[in-house]
Amino acid sequence: MRFKDLCWNVDECSYRKDASYSYSILSKYLKLGFEGLSQLRKNEETQSLIEGSIVDCLMTDADNFDNIFYIAKHKCPDSLIPIVEILLSTGQYYDAIPESSILTVAKNWQSNYKDETKLKKLNDTISEYYNERLEHLNHRCITQGMFDSCMASVMALKNSKVTSEYFTSSTEDREVLYQCKFKGRYNNIPIRCMADIIIVDYKAKTIQISDLKTSSRPEYSFYDSFVKWNYDIQARLYTALISSIIANSEFKEFTILPFQFIVVSKNTLNPCIWIYDKCFEKGDIVINTTTFVDWRNILTELNGYEASNATVPNGIKDINMLSEFIK
Repeated sequence: MRFKDLCWNVDECSYRKDASYSYSILSKYLKLGFEGLSQLRKNEETQSLIEGSIVDCLMTDADNFDNIFYIAKHKCPDSLIPIVEILLSTGQYYDAIPESSILTVAKNWQSNYKDETKLKKLNDTISEYYNERLEHLNHRCITQGMFDSCMASVMALKNSKVTSEYFTSSTEDREVLYQCKFKGRYNNIPIRCMADIIIVDYKAKTIQISDLKTSSRPEYSFYDSFVKWNYDIQARLYTALISSIIANSEFKEFTILPFQFIVVSKNTLNPCIWIYDKCFEKGDIVINTTTFVDWRNILTELNGYEASNATVPNGIKDINMLSEFIK
């Protein structure tokens, strides 16, 4: 038996659609609170997230890159991207979209322009980009500059003495797995995770879980990102879930090593590894006056709200005494 046999064998699309709780959902809830419940499962497409996905794919699933991404040949100003996104929902080529529809979507853009001027400007600026996007709706469209920047990070990771060993092929004694997915339960609440890199050493009987992080800030500043994005949740959740899965398998005697973050900055290209040795701890953790809330508590609270369709946070009733809230 190989470790990959323990993985949840689904594609990434099926993984993302699964209703189980993940690190990203718990982290977003911790950030947004009760008011953000309706936003937790909405996809975000920031440039930093896209760049992270590109590097992940090129490093761990390069053969699938062309099935996921498309490098656009035409350019479009960032200010006009929202207009393009809305027009794409028509499913029509640009010339086939009624002018009235284009004007409605672009009503807040250059409101001082006459309609004919606005239509001409949009046609000259976005029509080629729009049609290209329409022909690649099943791909994530990226720019050549974005790809080149991500490729520089990829080469830095592959060539660095610190990180190159994480991107080598498996052998009989050393299994290297990428984008390995797992699914389980905590107190009967479904949870899931997808580990960027897992290295299983069959001689030493160890399992190393690592996550690849890209950034625009220097690698030595990673602790700030660790706090900002609640990476403690990721490290402890992944470790706990994978530990529960191997507990009833042939790998129950294997030791899971402290969680590792493999960090590369697109600006400094000096990869380094950060080790989190508190990934096995339970309960809230305080580091440098920062409190990291146990993911189990976050999960239990969030699941309780969603299961009950709560309309107010815990502790709030129909009739409340202000004195209870005044310290």
